Amino acid sequence: MPQLAVETFVSQYFWFLILLVLFHTFMITTVIPNISLTLKARKVGAAEGLVELTPVNVSSRDNILDTSLRSNASL
Repeated sequence: MPQLAVETFVSQYFWFLILLVLFHTFMITTVIPNISLTLKARKVGAAEGLVELTPVNVSSRDNILDTSLRSNASL
C-alpha cells in the first residue's frame, strides 16, 4: 500500500506541515477575528437592548463596534 511506504513518509510530513501552517495562518488572520468581532457586537448589542432574532449583518456590527470603541475611548 502506498500510504505505508516508508520512502514517502518525509514527503507526506512535509506537505502536511505546509498545509497545517497555511490553515493555521488563515484561521488566525481571517476567521477568528471575524468571530471575535461578531461576538463583541452581539454582546454590545445585548447591553444596549439592540438584540434581534435576525443575525447581525456586517454594517450593523461595524456600527455597534464603532459606537462601543468611542464610548470606551471617552472613559
